[in-house]
Amino acid sequence: MESEVLGRKSPLYGRRTAQIRLLPFDYADAAKFLPNTKSQDLVRYYATFGGTPYYLARINESDGFEDNVLRLMFDNLLANGGVMIRLRGNGPILM
Repeated sequence: MESEVLGRKSPLYGRRTAQIRLLPFDYADAAKFLPNTKSQDLVRYYATFGGTPYYLARINESDGFEDNVLRLMFDNLLANGGVMIRLRGNGPILM
């Protein structure tokens, strides 16, 4: 991506004035997104989403862990044209 957008042949070549390397949050900072969540679930969320702010900010603390994971991981897939799943040799299932 960087070579395509900022490479010598790109119209943006030479226009970058700064570069920031953004890293995921560590566990302590990620936990600050979810102040009302049990520590056991904080570990589960961090193991699932890491320190990615996009997902952490979209967790609804009043929903359970499983509901949040299903919503955040699969709703986008289903909203973008459906997903084809093949289960153990059975025909494809279009969701």
